[in-house]
Amino acid sequence: AKIYKYYRSRHNPETIKEYSNYKLLQDLIDLKCNKPIFIHYDINEDNYKLLEEVLASNPNQTIVLCHCGMNEFFDKNKAFELSRNLQQTFHNLYLDVSWVALDYFLENKHKLANLDNTRLLLGSDNNGLNREYDKKMIELSQFINNKFNLQILKELSKWLQQQKIFKKKY
Repeated sequence: AKIYKYYRSRHNPETIKEYSNYKLLQDLIDLKCNKPIFIHYDINEDNYKLLEEVLASNPNQTIVLCHCGMNEFFDKNKAFELSRNLQQTFHNLYLDVSWVALDYFLENKHKLANLDNTRLLLGSDNNGLNREYDKKMIELSQFINNKFNLQILKELSKWLQQQKIFKKKY
């Protein structure tokens, strides 16, 4: 069996012409290993369509976009917008929140409301050797858990009202 390595180091900015790993990614998917594939793909308007094509042509393959496709070189707001749009369109895309994306979301917590939290992975691309990073991850996970729990309580309250168990709104 062939073993494929799909990675890019240092997250250097690349144009669509330089990004030649599309075939390698497709080859990896074609192995049909039924395992999620984690990719470092620094998303921007130039290469957005390539990832969209891979997701559309492989609806049963789970793909995790590390760092929500963000890096230090491209516009993080644009990367967020593009990765959010992809996640809303394709059920097979999960978003990893680590490193660059972690800092971005700590500064922009309100944007987490625009993501499907059931397909959001916290710190999945982390070596666990950085205490400051771990503290940031705990802070963000507590925020998400509180938001998720509040949503569940609101839905439970609505259901209870519909069942006429409680008359008071919470």
